[in-house]
Amino acid sequence: MTSVLPRSELSLYFILWTGGVVYSIYNVYSTGRKYYDLNRPGDEFTPGWSWLGGALQDQSDYELECWFKFLYTLGPWLIIHLSVSLFIEHILQEALCSWYILVSTLFLWEYIGASLSLFVFIQPCVFYILRLSGKKSMVWAGSLVFLVSMMYFNNFLTSQRVSDHQSYMLEIAMYWTHLRCLSLSLDKQQYSVVQYFAYTLYLPTLFLGPHITIYNFFEKPARTFPLGRRLLNLCYELTRYLFWLFVIHLSLHFIYVNALQLQIDFIENLSGWTMNGLGYCMGQYFHLKYVVFYGLTTCVARCENIDAPRVPTCVARIHKYSDMWRYFDRGLYQFLTRYSKLGPRNTERVEGVFATPLTIMSIMSNIYFFGGMEVGNAYVRYILQGGWKFTVIFIYSLRHVSVSIEHWEQKKALSLEQKCTHVSVDHEKEKYK
Repeated sequence: MTSVLPRSELSLYFILWTGGVVYSIYNVYSTGRKYYDLNRPGDEFTPGWSWLGGALQDQSDYELECWFKFLYTLGPWLIIHLSVSLFIEHILQEALCSWYILVSTLFLWEYIGASLSLFVFIQPCVFYILRLSGKKSMVWAGSLVFLVSMMYFNNFLTSQRVSDHQSYMLEIAMYWTHLRCLSLSLDKQQYSVVQYFAYTLYLPTLFLGPHITIYNFFEKPARTFPLGRRLLNLCYELTRYLFWLFVIHLSLHFIYVNALQLQIDFIENLSGWTMNGLGYCMGQYFHLKYVVFYGLTTCVARCENIDAPRVPTCVARIHKYSDMWRYFDRGLYQFLTRYSKLGPRNTERVEGVFATPLTIMSIMSNIYFFGGMEVGNAYVRYILQGGWKFTVIFIYSLRHVSVSIEHWEQKKALSLEQKCTHVSVDHEKEKYK
């Protein structure tokens, strides 16, 4: 749907938006450079690229540093994985799942050793048994046990003298594997044991995601391309995502979006333009990071004719928060919509929980309108000082009463419309007798 506003008006909004973004980013740049010129940089910085004149690079994002280093280890294995997969695809399609299991096993053995690799394998084994029980309650109970046990998993890895980097990446792999185990355990389709483990241990998305539902993993896309076209697409996508990785590292030489977040006292005194710019840069940095790493893994999957989710949509152009996770992490959204099996009653209860805070905020705005600033402030103080407990229960109840009345009115209106239609038809029949 295109906008109905005049082009001149839309042009004005575009200029105001882009101008504000550019100016706010400049404020983040100048403020960050000024702050770290006055306060000598600490461990959050590293010497930058020499051709940039010795500019320091912000390295305070531990996640990015871990993922970037991990790519050097994973990259050669992905080349082996894909090369053999494409070869098997043409000579013995049935052996493809066995290859997925083998190459992942070899990589885990090389990366974290045989004993720690068992932890990655134990989880699919447990959930396969839970799937055989045929009870979803058992699957969700097993999921809860897993999440509780993961609270102590880091302590175990520390006792095993695993490096911080390997410990972090292994924990991520455990969570992604858990999501895949849930996907397969809750899916109605039947799959063999080999297919089960091939899916849960699929190397390109084993550590870095994103989530691909079991349905999308084995159901080939509606439109497939010959091998030559897929390889060209792979080269194009690799070039694209490596370019954005370069942009991320380049920008961290000038815009210290992560290091500034560590200076809480300083942030509280920022100007409005700088504060808005910092919020914008945080969102864009987060978006670009996941575009790169989700993109690098899914382009391999797509080259194998796997229906992988598209990379996140730019957060700067999402204007409805309900669309944020729908278009940011599409794989997770597909998981939630396919396997939530909450039922209509529980769905309505959950919707009531999430709708209650929004209703309270709407009521607060009306109180300001009806009673003025002083009355509104008094109501806010009441909420913050403990009144929210009673208000939440009251508004939650109100929500369900309102929904019930709305459903009754809709049912009544539909019944009246059907009666009117029936009378009209009878009248036409009498007219032609």
